[in-house]
Amino acid sequence: MHSDSGSSLSRVPSIENLYAFFIGFLYWFQQAPVLKFAGTIRAYDFLICSFASLLFFAGLWSFGAFSNGKKILYFFYFSFFISLVSFFVNIGFSSELYNLYLLRFPSAVSSVRFIPGISVTLYFLNFLFCFLQVCVFLILFRNERNISIFKSGYKIGLVITCLYAMYGRYFVYNGIMPDFIPNFLDSRNSNPSNQVRPAAFLSEPGNLAFNLGLSLFVFYPLFRLRSFSDLFVIFLSFFVGFLTESPLFYVAVGLYFLLILIQKNSRLIRRFSKICTALSFALFSLIGSIFFSSLRNDFPLLQKIFDFVFFPGHTMSSGAFRSLTSQIGLRMGLENPIFGVGPGLAYLQMARVSEQFEPVLWGERITFSNYPQSAFALAFAEGGSLNFVCLVALFFFIFRAACLSQVGCATSIEKLSYSLRFGTIFVALSFLAIYPAFSTGSMAILLMMYSVFARVKRSYVTSRH
Repeated sequence: MHSDSGSSLSRVPSIENLYAFFIGFLYWFQQAPVLKFAGTIRAYDFLICSFASLLFFAGLWSFGAFSNGKKILYFFYFSFFISLVSFFVNIGFSSELYNLYLLRFPSAVSSVRFIPGISVTLYFLNFLFCFLQVCVFLILFRNERNISIFKSGYKIGLVITCLYAMYGRYFVYNGIMPDFIPNFLDSRNSNPSNQVRPAAFLSEPGNLAFNLGLSLFVFYPLFRLRSFSDLFVIFLSFFVGFLTESPLFYVAVGLYFLLILIQKNSRLIRRFSKICTALSFALFSLIGSIFFSSLRNDFPLLQKIFDFVFFPGHTMSSGAFRSLTSQIGLRMGLENPIFGVGPGLAYLQMARVSEQFEPVLWGERITFSNYPQSAFALAFAEGGSLNFVCLVALFFFIFRAACLSQVGCATSIEKLSYSLRFGTIFVALSFLAIYPAFSTGSMAILLMMYSVFARVKRSYVTSRH
């Protein structure tokens, strides 16, 4: 097994390989099957925490071990400090706001997750977990074999997720077969028995579309036209992605084609072949998904995008509702521009601030569990301008690191560089419509791509010298 000296658990390499595989595989099982207690407890979370503990007790948990991503860790240190300050500034107001919140939403009293003390605790635990993910990735992916094993697990998990999404769409939704996920292990917002758009094991169709879109950039450096398994995975990603009817996947497809067009060091015929292949997959997948969804005559994709970009004064579509909640988050941040309303506490003021946008023709309404459905708006609302700038700076740093690839470097480095650039753009655009910033489904794979890129580039530069 190839590895950098001192970079892995050399005494137990098989354990490290197993962690790499199952972290990639279980990533796709985000909301089912899970344990439910004031949120969700995933097997993926357990693996990350147990591997971090293993690193610590093996004596490999040191700041020097994270040399590939020290600047990424600075983001977490600074953002954590901002959130902590915001918490202490707002702690005196949370009790009063919670009482007003309960007057408006009496049913919220039965939800443990939406007690301010629990909400803040979950925010910091979620934040800590994302920090552990970065540390684990930076150490795990310093070993080339671990990178390959992780992506094998990730690919298998993706295939199972896509197949279950198709099973849910065509069999469970139509009442032919049952959903195999029992209720006590199910934390999904969209159940296949009552939702035509598939979500598989994720919270909702938009989350599935986001992860399938991001997978295109994960697999781009590895994609081989002669590999049946690669062709099968790309086909499944396109087919199920289009079935979700989410604008996020169409954004990913557009960026994916642009990535193929502009990548340097590719011969024209080879590039044209790749474009035709990708377009063929997209076309056949789109035709197939529309054909199998022919019972639904409406295809409100463009209307959804228009409603999100230009808030129409109603919440009759999901795009309009996301636009409204994002604007509420921005208004919340403007009211508290320095420290925000407190980490994890935006839901307390969503209904109050929404009244400033009256009159609104309500379709979907603000409930006790709503947050601003934009990671940028959420960061601004809960942590103020400093937290917002910190999140923007993280994207800027990752994109800039990918753009600083040396001229004339190896083809593998170039492919990783381009996939990381476009993956970063895709996640940043997606963050306009999904939240929160520190969730497993939002940042983990982008940070994984950065970790792999940093490792491979560092090894290449070292070998040249």
